[in-house]
Amino acid sequence: MLSLDVLHVNDLVLGERLVSEYDEVRETYVTDLERTSRRVAEIVTGSPRRVLVEGHLAHLVTARELVETTLVLRCNPVVLSQRLSKQGFGRAKIRENALAELLDVCLIEAVERYGPDKVTEIDTTGKTIDGVLKEALGVLTEGKRQLYVVDWVTQLEAEGVLDEFLA
Repeated sequence: MLSLDVLHVNDLVLGERLVSEYDEVRETYVTDLERTSRRVAEIVTGSPRRVLVEGHLAHLVTARELVETTLVLRCNPVVLSQRLSKQGFGRAKIRENALAELLDVCLIEAVERYGPDKVTEIDTTGKTIDGVLKEALGVLTEGKRQLYVVDWVTQLEAEGVLDEFLA
């Protein structure tokens, strides 16, 4: 198994109050990306081991030179919306996250920041944690990469539910 330290970006942001404001409409804190980036760099460069930087903002707060590989975990927007709803997130936050997933926002941002040679996507929809972990380990240990394999727009259009996300 890999010997890594794990840095949970959301825990870091909340624990060290690396926020710029609270967004009442979206019912969420707004991360101060500049301060968070500096703190992530301090933690990663100061660690004696490799660090897995985890979270939906990881690609926005980790400098290119500190990254070996980026895994973008994907989830069908319908399933994602259901999960977020069960967790008690508000409608605006659910919509924002589902649209971001539908439009590949995190994937595109990661590729723009790190280049396609450092990015792989894994569709987690319907998979167990062990299944996703196996795929992730395949990328990290064997270089099994895949990019641009998820197409939610085409899939949701075929299922007749795309308009629900675009309305």
